[in-house]
Amino acid sequence: MVFEISNESLYAIVAGLAVEKSDYILAVAGSGDQAFALLEGAQHVLSIDTNQEQIALMRKRAAALKEGAYERFIWKPGPCLEEIGGLKIARNKYFSVEGRLERIACKLERLAIMGPADVTETALLLPRGYFNKVYLSNVMGSPSDGQSAGHVRTNFLATIANTLSSGGLIYSAVDTLALPEKVLAIDNDLTHEARMLEREYNPFGHDMCWTPTVYRKR
Repeated sequence: MVFEISNESLYAIVAGLAVEKSDYILAVAGSGDQAFALLEGAQHVLSIDTNQEQIALMRKRAAALKEGAYERFIWKPGPCLEEIGGLKIARNKYFSVEGRLERIACKLERLAIMGPADVTETALLLPRGYFNKVYLSNVMGSPSDGQSAGHVRTNFLATIANTLSSGGLIYSAVDTLALPEKVLAIDNDLTHEARMLEREYNPFGHDMCWTPTVYRKR
C-alpha cells in the first residue's frame, strides 16, 4: 500500500516539533507531505522510508516543486478511501498558503531523500547529536520472537534518541505508553499544542485516530 496523502495534521507536526531555521530533522517519509512541511522552516531534512514506492513518490513530488509545477504537487490524487475528500482538502489548504510552496521549493537542496532505509538503522549509522529533531509518524519498531511490544518500543525510542543532541525532540503520532525515562521525557506543552492542532485541523475532528506525543531528550 502506498500512502499518497498525509492523514495527520501538518500544523500539529510543525508546531509539535517547534521547527526553527537551525534545525536538522530526521523524518519518516510516508507520503512526503510531512517532510516538505518541515523543510519550510528547517535548515536540513533527511527523509527516509523502508518502502521504495514511498521514496519514489516523494522524489516525484520534489521534482514537481523544482519545476514550479505546483498544481501537480497540490492536486496529486489520493488513495481510494471514504475520507480522502476531507484529507485532501486539509492537506491542500496547508500547502496553498500564499508563498508556502515557493519557500519550500527554494530549499530543496536542503532536503535529502533516502531509501529504502530503516529509521533505526539510519539513527545508528549517524553520529550522535547529528539531528536535533525527529519525526516518526506512527513508526514504533516491530516485535520479534519473545519480545513484548512495550520492550520493543522502549528500545526503539532509546535508539532514536541517541541520534539527538541534548534537548532534542521526537514527534510520534501515537502515545507509545513505553518510555526510556532515563533518556526521554514527555514535553507536555508541545504535546498539548500538537493534540489541540490535530483536533482542530484533522478532518476527522474529535474522532481522530492520532494522539501525537512529543518527547524531549534529557
